[in-house]
Amino acid sequence: MYGDAGDDTIYGGDASGNQSFGGDGDDSIVDGSGDAVLDGGAGNDFIGAGGGSDLFYGGDGDGADTITGEAGDDTIFGGAGADLLYGEDGADVFCGGAGDTVVGGEGGTDNDTLILNHADVQSISYGGGNNEAETVTFTAASGGGTLTFYEIETIRMAGQIDGTAGADSMGAGYTDADCDQIGAGHDRVVAGAGNDTLFGGAGDDQLQGGVGNDSLFGGDGDDTLAGDAGNDLLYGGAGSDTLSGGAGNDSLVGGDGADLFVFDAGGGGDVVAGFNVTLVNGKTLDQLDVSELRTTGGDPIKASDVIVSDDGNGNAVLTFPEGETIVLQGVAPKDVDSKQAMARMEFPCFGTGTLIRTPQGWRVVETLQAGARVMTHDGAALPILWVGAQQLTRCDLAANPHLLPVLCAPGSLGNRQAVLVSPQHCILMVLNGEEVFVRAIHLARAGFAGGRVAMGKRQVGYHHILLDRHAILDADGAAMESFYPGRMAMAAVQPQVQRAIAAVIGAGLPRDDFEALYGPRARRVLAGQQVAKVIAQGGLRRVQDCRALAMLCRPGLCG
Repeated sequence: MYGDAGDDTIYGGDASGNQSFGGDGDDSIVDGSGDAVLDGGAGNDFIGAGGGSDLFYGGDGDGADTITGEAGDDTIFGGAGADLLYGEDGADVFCGGAGDTVVGGEGGTDNDTLILNHADVQSISYGGGNNEAETVTFTAASGGGTLTFYEIETIRMAGQIDGTAGADSMGAGYTDADCDQIGAGHDRVVAGAGNDTLFGGAGDDQLQGGVGNDSLFGGDGDDTLAGDAGNDLLYGGAGSDTLSGGAGNDSLVGGDGADLFVFDAGGGGDVVAGFNVTLVNGKTLDQLDVSELRTTGGDPIKASDVIVSDDGNGNAVLTFPEGETIVLQGVAPKDVDSKQAMARMEFPCFGTGTLIRTPQGWRVVETLQAGARVMTHDGAALPILWVGAQQLTRCDLAANPHLLPVLCAPGSLGNRQAVLVSPQHCILMVLNGEEVFVRAIHLARAGFAGGRVAMGKRQVGYHHILLDRHAILDADGAAMESFYPGRMAMAAVQPQVQRAIAAVIGAGLPRDDFEALYGPRARRVLAGQQVAKVIAQGGLRRVQDCRALAMLCRPGLCG
């Protein structure tokens, strides 16, 4: 159940396993006796539940939340702001911060635990008994302030896996029993086995659940959340997030921002809540990546392969040929039951690969062969000397994350659909009236035009087209380079590929001579430091007639 930007009242009833999200506003969320997941979102929220072992999350905003656990062994995370946290009966776990008041409760034979980060604590002042206030004073470096607590039997000083302001990499030691919150930097957390709860906090975080039924909360920033195996809950929060449930029946909530939902073959029945169908440059603000799904014959799916139905509550259900389903909560079936509507959500329904403009019209890149001609940015029809392809599996990408593609959101470069390119691929841009090449990874690192590394990709294929000279291709309406046999590119390919390229441009030459023989690049390439500088100065512009790469979330050309 999901609220919106207003002041919502949500009652979950008595069923087990409810999930309720308040969104913005001052919300009231009450659940019955099940093992619920309750998230207030921003605002001054009231959240309460009955029996069961519930998970409470106050939200990312700085509102003053009131959370009551009642019976059951609950986990209560206040979030930012001066929150009032009640555990009541049961052995409860609290994750509090400065400004909070924590009351464990004395019902039954409970043993309530307060989790603190040891690096943030300056002192703890104990009272004379359970009914007297006890105080935690935080260090100035952590922001200062105090937390007041009552009726707490155990204090756990965690922190060995807390995030910092840097780029953290965390392994399988993270479990929900520790309830650690990642810091304000661009953090990476890999949970491993178990039913884990991960909180990203501020920054552009990467959270991976691993095996088990995990709950991942991205918080602020442009986060990447991957549930992997199990029935997972992924909540992106603020920012433009990438959410991938993986195997199992997952619940995905994007939150604010332009979010990308990624689905795996055999992924089960997933639910997407709050999918934003607002059109921006002809595309929905949120996007679906179903490029990994296949027909029963193994082909990429098209819009005509998808069955749209109603779940009985007015929500659209998308059913795919191999049995995967996606429920779009809050989206009516009539709003997605057409090829045009699916194209707006980023389905690859108008082709199985990148379209390259040729003298005979558009051709799918996989079908091009040596000897064919392609049209270039300057209107010439140049012959293809060699074509190649490189398929990278999930294991390849895990071992070599620098090979992950760069994703540019719809409209970010004038493109109508999402763009996937190899990190070193050159995109044609304009600097002070001069056409220049800029590498995709440099645009992503500088945060230009919504570009970011597509951490959620499970596999990718890069296709190469070598012409008789370096040129700018018209690929799906975008201006981008053909393959250039420079030192970096030649070092990245296999020896047999090097020999094949040598055979068509100068057999027997050492690799370092390829550039001299082949000729110069079609445009000069800006260095990474220069890219960041000119973007900060506002001097970089996209080519006016370039609509960027309409890759339909599929592999593209590799520069």
